[in-house]
Amino acid sequence: GRTFLRNDETNTWVVKHGHEDYKTGNTYGDRPPLGLSPALTTSIDDYLKYWRPYLKPSSDHFFVGTTTGKPLTVEGVRYLVSKACYEHTGKKTNPH
Repeated sequence: GRTFLRNDETNTWVVKHGHEDYKTGNTYGDRPPLGLSPALTTSIDDYLKYWRPYLKPSSDHFFVGTTTGKPLTVEGVRYLVSKACYEHTGKKTNPH
């Protein structure tokens, strides 16, 4: 992907947003890389190698619909995050 990258030197995944990826990017420029916990690396690698192909993705987007294989929309990701947070904590959240 373009913004979700694997750093093989540190064996971690990184989210890297450029200035074009967020609404105030022209003012503030590229964001520093956000490294994910090394504890997530194996799960992400397994998802990409073994499980994601079953979804028959129509693009290289990380998150795809389970029935369509199309990239999830912003609304779709927001719904899934909100639902998971509520199920885990019992509290509503509004990801943005």
